[in-house]
Amino acid sequence: MDLSQVVTQLMRAIVQMLSELPAYRGKVATRRTPDVLITGHWALEFKLARPFGDNGRQAENWSFAKAIPASDVTAEQARCDALSGVEQRRRVVTSKLDRGYEDFVSDKISEEFWTRKSREWEAELATVDASGLAYSSRDHSPVSRQRRF
Repeated sequence: MDLSQVVTQLMRAIVQMLSELPAYRGKVATRRTPDVLITGHWALEFKLARPFGDNGRQAENWSFAKAIPASDVTAEQARCDALSGVEQRRRVVTSKLDRGYEDFVSDKISEEFWTRKSREWEAELATVDASGLAYSSRDHSPVSRQRRF
């Protein structure tokens, strides 16, 4: 039996034990990602802690383990999705500005039209950037919850 099979058996035993507790009955399930989900409580990932990497060198921080409540995982995913949407919106507005400028310098649009639209796009970029800061400026990292074993 190799180490990954041992981890799988251990994970199943943990799920069975937790399922027997009244607080978690019917809420514990094994999954692909995360490895174990306790609905509304925790998302657990099982990793093999190896002090040395494939290259034979000592792995950095190999003794750290994370315990992240499921609500934090969900909140972090929502934050990442929102930030991705902000970045996509920024690319769209920047593309409009670039195309508009190209049209202006090639005399496809008037200076008046360029001035009006570029001001609108710049204002929209400022709004997009401000909303992006709202999602990225807070410390959302679960690193502060790491525990050393």
